[in-house]
Amino acid sequence: MSTFQYPQKLVVLLIAICMTQPSFIQPKTVECINAYSPQSPPTESACNDKDNARWNCTTISCGRDGHQWVRMDGCTFRDIPGVSSQQCASYDLGGPGHYGCTNSGGNHYDCPYNSTNVPYITCTNCTVPIDSGIGGSNQGPISTP
Repeated sequence: MSTFQYPQKLVVLLIAICMTQPSFIQPKTVECINAYSPQSPPTESACNDKDNARWNCTTISCGRDGHQWVRMDGCTFRDIPGVSSQQCASYDLGGPGHYGCTNSGGNHYDCPYNSTNVPYITCTNCTVPIDSGIGGSNQGPISTP
């Protein structure tokens, strides 16, 4: 290989890297099916998609029907009899057949949904968390602040 070819190949490689890098940092639209929770600072939210991959999203880009909460029906509060509808500001898959819901007042409810019928928030400006590594996903539950 001549000394001229090596720098040429290096330049081509650098151009290829520069062209593919934006695809890793482009904001994504994510359906927060498994969990959603505003974080601290409140401008950031955590969103777990259907595969439970955790995404970092700007809170203002998240919502459903113009709200930053989802309505869940048939919810129960602790061991108190009766059901209610809740405006869930955060939620997560609590186990088979139910989601944990926290309303804006900080009250926790169990709501009878699964991942195929849960109403969910969609976020349009999300990135994979830095600690997930390229090509991997940071899976697991969302911790609330």
